[in-house]
Amino acid sequence: MSQAKVARNTWDQFKNEIGMPDILFVGQEVVPHSSVDNRIDILAFNPNEGLPIVIELKRGKNKLQLLQSISYASMISSWSGEDFIKIAEENKSPDLEDLKSSLTDFDNELVRIVLLAEKYDPEVIISSDWLYRVYNLDIVACSLNVF
Repeated sequence: MSQAKVARNTWDQFKNEIGMPDILFVGQEVVPHSSVDNRIDILAFNPNEGLPIVIELKRGKNKLQLLQSISYASMISSWSGEDFIKIAEENKSPDLEDLKSSLTDFDNELVRIVLLAEKYDPEVIISSDWLYRVYNLDIVACSLNVF
């Protein structure tokens, strides 16, 4: 789903569509750690909360989407502000300058997870709800229609 590069106009549409108009684009297809070959579909940053956002996109449904996003979040939780800037530069982020000014005193282990899929297995929603209620994991699951 995230194969096409994010253009400025589609990024603005996308972040508004998911109800997060203030988030900044860091990159897409981002390698979260040198020990893995997998990639974060979209990595963003909320400057108002000083919070990185892992966005995982799936067509249909996939039980592993939740595990995948949690593992990515754990991997980037130790990143420095310089790590985010490096990825944004490599991805030619349209939000690079805003990101640089938002990361001046970045020191946060918290990461928001946003799951986007056409539909979800009940296990994903039940587990996400439990992680949110019991462990206060910042996680959002949104359904979308793909035409």
